[in-house]
Amino acid sequence: MRRGLITAPSRFILILMLASAATVSGCTQQPVPGSAGHARVASAGYDASVAQAAARSALTTSAASLRQGWYLFRIQQRLVAGCMKDLGLRYITASAGPEPPAQATTAVVAGSSRPATYGVSLAGAQRDGEPAEDRYVAGLPPARRTSYTEALSGSPRAVGTLTLPGRLIAGYETGGCVGAARRAVFGTVRMQALDALFPQAVNRGFVAFLASSQAYLSALRAWQRCMAAAGWHLASPQAAIQGIEALAAKTGTSPTELSTRQARAAGADAVCDARSGLRMRLAGALAEFVRTLPRPELLQLQRIYVSHQKAVRIASHDLSL
Repeated sequence: MRRGLITAPSRFILILMLASAATVSGCTQQPVPGSAGHARVASAGYDASVAQAAARSALTTSAASLRQGWYLFRIQQRLVAGCMKDLGLRYITASAGPEPPAQATTAVVAGSSRPATYGVSLAGAQRDGEPAEDRYVAGLPPARRTSYTEALSGSPRAVGTLTLPGRLIAGYETGGCVGAARRAVFGTVRMQALDALFPQAVNRGFVAFLASSQAYLSALRAWQRCMAAAGWHLASPQAAIQGIEALAAKTGTSPTELSTRQARAAGADAVCDARSGLRMRLAGALAEFVRTLPRPELLQLQRIYVSHQKAVRIASHDLSL
């Protein structure tokens, strides 16, 4: 999955799903176009190379994109809380955890931190249990709960829809303090919904594309053999990260235990990635896949990339005040 941008409470609803597959993020180490290049596309027509570069970036989960998602989550939580306070209502913000390290390794982009890390911490672990905000709302009397949720998310009738690649239709709530926060950061609630959902839908197609990429599959098998030789029997880098996340969420895990195991896993991953060329092959497969996308999808990803960068600037500036 690409960036984690859906703010709590998450109100994007898949209304109809006619295709299903695991979501995989692509990666690229090629430079993305600057703002001038994006402005040229918007004003002067279609530039395939610029649009493809923007699309690759929009489909990438990297340390940078995780940090951007962290900024966006924090600002939207703060805006929702402020809006609810203005209405005389309580809102319990969800913690974004610590800021992701700048040089962390993700499932698709190799980092350069020493020691190697996936950026998983005890403070940021997703532990089982109902969020405090959900518990608070559930404990309200029925009539008050209804008015509270309408203040938070708007009327149940205030719902927009998106038609996404892969024969997906998604619904998203547009009102309330959540909608106001999303408009403040992204300009429109629709653009925030596109930012969260459209790249994920495109990546469903990338899953099928990877299944036929012999270069990628060969590199993946080489990575698996290398990791097994180092004592790590894992299907993929994503599985390695999920294992570390599970350890962080486990009650009783100490910071030393987590950091030691994470450094070992990420370090072995780095060695095996270099030997197998796995992430390089994944980047190449993504570039091939993006070239097959229809022009409307490329331009939509282009718009999402530009909007996302603008939203990040708004979020980082506001949080620095």
